[in-house]
Amino acid sequence: MSFPSGNCYIGSSKNIETRFDRQHTPALKRGRHGNVKLQRAYDKNEGKTSLSVLIICREKDLLLYEQICFTAFRPSYNCSLIAGRVEHTEEVRAKLSKAAKGRPSPRKGLPQLPHVIEAVRKAGIGRTPWNKGSKVPLTEAGILALNFRRLRGLTEKQKAAYEAKRGREKTKAEKAYHERMTGKPGNSLGNRRTAEQRSNISEAMKGRTPWNKGLIENAKTQAQLKAVAARKQRPKTAAELRDYERRKGRIPWNKARST
Repeated sequence: MSFPSGNCYIGSSKNIETRFDRQHTPALKRGRHGNVKLQRAYDKNEGKTSLSVLIICREKDLLLYEQICFTAFRPSYNCSLIAGRVEHTEEVRAKLSKAAKGRPSPRKGLPQLPHVIEAVRKAGIGRTPWNKGSKVPLTEAGILALNFRRLRGLTEKQKAAYEAKRGREKTKAEKAYHERMTGKPGNSLGNRRTAEQRSNISEAMKGRTPWNKGLIENAKTQAQLKAVAARKQRPKTAAELRDYERRKGRIPWNKARST
């Protein structure tokens, strides 16, 4: 598509007449064409354009010859001089960004497709995790950093719900779920380790430097650690003793499991 000024627009299509008469021309006449450069040139020249066919080729070679024409003619009204790719200007990018803000994703709430999960899995093979080797101490700054990572990407409503949930007492449903999950297979909560397991863990941990060695915890963290230690050393209540006796004769879920 050329103009009286000598500048032109180059494109490729399987059906040239349909592309020009049903797509480009109606959009340009309405002043709603997606290519801002082409729309401005059309308005400036009062619709005086001419269409010329440069090359006729096979469908699979369209992008190849389109790129050859880009290199030869250097058209002024194409958004990109790379065949098959559209490069938006900063103005268009700003408009697209503003229009997309606050708009929910069309797949929000839907499960990921199997081929997408597989592609993400393959892309992560061999990649070093971003947090490998990092140790976040139990300090005020560390807690804030963890909360920031947890809240990143959430909406304001989701953040408010998360903050309201923190520090509150658990509901009956949450307590029931916690009690139901205690001691379940695959969950070590409530299961006592045998002497052999404790010995193996002890041998494996010998010589390792604790991750928090030398770190100075703040007063709040020290109080929390003291409370945990005191809770472990206090005598068990009657309910806890009954629960322990009830679990004492239970067969471990992995006793007959072959490794």
